[in-house]
Amino acid sequence: MVPNSLSVHKKNVCVMKHLFVADYREKGSTLLELLSAMGYQPSFDRLDVADYVVSGGYAIERKSVHDLVSSILDGRLVDQITRMCEVYERRSLLVIGSLKEAEKLSPNTSLLYSSLAWTTLKGVAIVVFEEEKQAAEFLRWLIQKSSEAEKRGFEPLIRRKPKSGRAELEVLNVLSSLPGVGPVTANRLLQEFGSLSAIFSASYSKLEAVVGAAKAKRLYNLFNLKKQQAKERDIEEALLNPHAKEREVIQRISHPLLKELDVVFSPPRLKNNPAALSSPPPLLGSHTLEVLLKLGYTQNEVKELESKGVVKLATPL
Repeated sequence: MVPNSLSVHKKNVCVMKHLFVADYREKGSTLLELLSAMGYQPSFDRLDVADYVVSGGYAIERKSVHDLVSSILDGRLVDQITRMCEVYERRSLLVIGSLKEAEKLSPNTSLLYSSLAWTTLKGVAIVVFEEEKQAAEFLRWLIQKSSEAEKRGFEPLIRRKPKSGRAELEVLNVLSSLPGVGPVTANRLLQEFGSLSAIFSASYSKLEAVVGAAKAKRLYNLFNLKKQQAKERDIEEALLNPHAKEREVIQRISHPLLKELDVVFSPPRLKNNPAALSSPPPLLGSHTLEVLLKLGYTQNEVKELESKGVVKLATPL
């Protein structure tokens, strides 16, 4: 690690070395190659939090739009931003690529922008550049300005923070799967209640204080939903049920062979367009003659088909 800013002259080229630390996994990245060409050589270290740290302890988490979307979906963004906020007072999320592309990659644009909003509310500056060259130019100036600040007394520092446990990520993923709960709300619920059991057993008033009335009502009803034990009934029991009688589900109509027939009436009841029973169910073969005549058969041809047992007529010719 280079302890202070200094100048080294090589072949008449002034190469500036500032305190700029990059995670060793960033070696060979296009962004760092561009910075190196500008004269800003990073020192590499294993960073537990963030991808870059510059003078004065300014942390930067770098993401392409593909990584941004995938980290939102798998919960990594919440974990990374939370840990960065716990360790560094000054921090940025550097996004390289087009947000239009991020919208196409994201299954839900609301999830994308709500996650960015949550990141901002956590006190993380979001900087978006469409090209690596633009991001490199930004970092060049950030390194230079932070180095000037360091000369005025800011102490550069790499700060380490153990990663959140797998269990915490799983809890956040469970909460994010609930209706109306995204990464922001999930993190807020976990911070307030501390565990899934505490969230699921929370009173409506406590939920309302954290997520607002609408979401609280939805979550409280979901958490307190009791399985209804429905008694199985056969057809006869169902049709004789008092509720079915009250709604007049069964209606009696005239029938050409049975004289009277009980049938099931239409369940939906529309005020402005009430249903009505106009005729009994058709007998076998009731429409055979009508259909065959429309298809071009003569009555004699239909009679011949009937005699051969090819078709069935409700009333023989």
